[in-house]
Amino acid sequence: MHARPISAALTVIGRIARSAQVIPPEFLNSPQYNCEPLSEALGCQCAVHGAVLGQQALIETPTANTMADGIAVRVHNSTVYTAGQVANNTTQNTRDQTAEILSIIDKLLAQAGSSKSHILMATIYLADLADYADMNSAWYAWVAPQHSPCRATLNAKPAKPDWKVEIIVTAAVAI
Repeated sequence: MHARPISAALTVIGRIARSAQVIPPEFLNSPQYNCEPLSEALGCQCAVHGAVLGQQALIETPTANTMADGIAVRVHNSTVYTAGQVANNTTQNTRDQTAEILSIIDKLLAQAGSSKSHILMATIYLADLADYADMNSAWYAWVAPQHSPCRATLNAKPAKPDWKVEIIVTAAVAI
């Protein structure tokens, strides 16, 4: 038996969807709430399980360095947006930090139903532009050759001094 009636949940979700907010995971992930009937009623899966609900989804991050709220990816209208990703191992050089970040991005995109061949745009922040060639060597070893996205590389002071690279991507959901 559900603690919350489906009609009440639909009302809350409708209000949230109209305000373009993401359904809070605590609402759907509470022990008293089972989202399966709601998912069936809406014809989709809930955000807690990494699929689209109300055209948006949140996916938990595999890295502790993303954001304080732990949201690494948002999916909206078949577009995947990642938060800035940084390396967990900050003792690495720029090339290796870039390779680690790209591996994290691979996982996030897969969870969101996309892949590196569906990336539309990438923004790369470098702490030191002298490391541009090292970052590029990891980038070009990783990027899908026939699907190289638009890309901007900027010099920016990182939030933590050991972060040498931060990468944000926007991708299409694979159809």
